[in-house]
Amino acid sequence: MTFSYNRNIPDGPNNPSVDQPKMKINTNSTDDIVAVDHVSFNLSNGGQHKSIHFNQDASYVPVPPVSPPELFTQPGIPNPGAGSIPQIFFYSGNAAQSANQYSNAANFSTFLLGGLILKGGSVVGAGGPSQIVTYSTLVPALAPFPNATLAVYLTKKVTVANTSPPTVTAVSSTTFTMSSLAPTDQVYFLAIGY
Repeated sequence: MTFSYNRNIPDGPNNPSVDQPKMKINTNSTDDIVAVDHVSFNLSNGGQHKSIHFNQDASYVPVPPVSPPELFTQPGIPNPGAGSIPQIFFYSGNAAQSANQYSNAANFSTFLLGGLILKGGSVVGAGGPSQIVTYSTLVPALAPFPNATLAVYLTKKVTVANTSPPTVTAVSSTTFTMSSLAPTDQVYFLAIGY
């Protein structure tokens, strides 16, 4: 879409009759551009959004710290692994609160509505009485939660006869501790935090 617009109109030295055709173009373009994503003028709910269109600009990624918050789309960047499918990203605050929270790979991380962050992936057992899982040492690594881990859920991937499923015994913003897993066992995890 292209909207014609004449800057600096009306112009002081000009006779108003000279600028009138350009002022009409500007007025109509204003109405047209508002109507793209909004309920336009003279209608109920005027000014409210009908939809939101994003310009696909692969070169644009806000550089944290970001204030005010920004919502933008990217075709897999900064979320490599998402391929060429455009994704919506939300950046607010510093990198730990925005850019570093996106990962789309075997271990993943993304924002949820309400300021929550979801992380997930898998962990191989290390043996021993308990095992501390540190987000930043996973392969591929995940950024820690900026504030806190609220809950971690575990599901065994490989079942060994007569073994109990692992349980979470402690959480922090950077780690969670689970009960013993045999070195041959693997567990999927989902962690929710903010």
